[in-house]
Amino acid sequence: KKTEKKLRIVQMAASWVNTSVDTMDLTMLKMKQQQNEMSKRLSDLMQGEAVIILSNQDPQFIYLKVPQANEAYFSWEYLEKGPVLWKVVVRKNRVDEGPSLGELVASDIRIADIFLKYCLDFCCGGKKSLAFACKEKQLDLNKIESELKHLDQIKQSGKAVQYNRWKLDFLVDYIFNEHHLYWYNEENAIAELMTKVVNHHGKNYPMLYSLGQLFETLKAELNVHFKIEEQVLFPYIKELAKLKDNLIEKERMVFITIANPIQMMEIDHEAAGALLAEMRKVTDGYELPKRACNSFQLLFHKLQNLESDLHQHIHLENNILFPKALLLQNEILKNETKKINT
Repeated sequence: KKTEKKLRIVQMAASWVNTSVDTMDLTMLKMKQQQNEMSKRLSDLMQGEAVIILSNQDPQFIYLKVPQANEAYFSWEYLEKGPVLWKVVVRKNRVDEGPSLGELVASDIRIADIFLKYCLDFCCGGKKSLAFACKEKQLDLNKIESELKHLDQIKQSGKAVQYNRWKLDFLVDYIFNEHHLYWYNEENAIAELMTKVVNHHGKNYPMLYSLGQLFETLKAELNVHFKIEEQVLFPYIKELAKLKDNLIEKERMVFITIANPIQMMEIDHEAAGALLAEMRKVTDGYELPKRACNSFQLLFHKLQNLESDLHQHIHLENNILFPKALLLQNEILKNETKKINT
């Protein structure tokens, strides 16, 4: 069976190689070889160039293990998504296209409102530039840039929160109290509402069965994800902050690099983002049917609030917390290396 599967992979890959864009075939390589090959190929890409990756697993898992994963100017477009083979176009955006969506929102949280209006993903897909994202979605870049220049005219209910200025340990506590606790408080209420609405209206609205399954998958993934953050990653980041202030000894640090757990959390974020997108798709953007009962209305209301909260949550981690934690650890390691050398 393994031989048959390999043959099928080779045949499918061969049928895809005939293209004007260079192709990188990783299907027959071992994991470490795949990482080395991808890292080398991405380093060789010139601005504006693209490469097609063929793999027998989602290449995002490989990409997150290479140094280029921390660079904001690589964008991805899936042409095929398994289950046997994945085909992805990876493009190196031009530097003159400007900062990434995530970086823009991190610099001014008010920008998030504009991006949400145009369905521009600044959390899970936050590494794309605005120019590339607009081109991808066929949006008017000039119009959006004009709105960004007139942010002061946007009505605000108070001063915009500058999360990027917060200390790491404070930001960690905020994410837990604002977003983790929000989920824990809403989880059972949404689950009970979902069961009630599906049982009463599922026959007339079959999409509710799909919605219920998607929510159960999201629920299971979030509960595991949050526990890992709370028990492993968050304490480590807070210790990094203490180490910077000389409040603890460096021997207490656990990981060789914080990049490993962060990569796993970002993979989880991608999965959660995909589930949220599918939930919105099966409900036609949470469009309520005529004469929807109060429970039906409340369920959709809560799911939309959950979606908004998770997007903000993922943005804070992907675009602010994780990059700052990586920079801090690199700074600490650099200082320790200097001490050893002297």
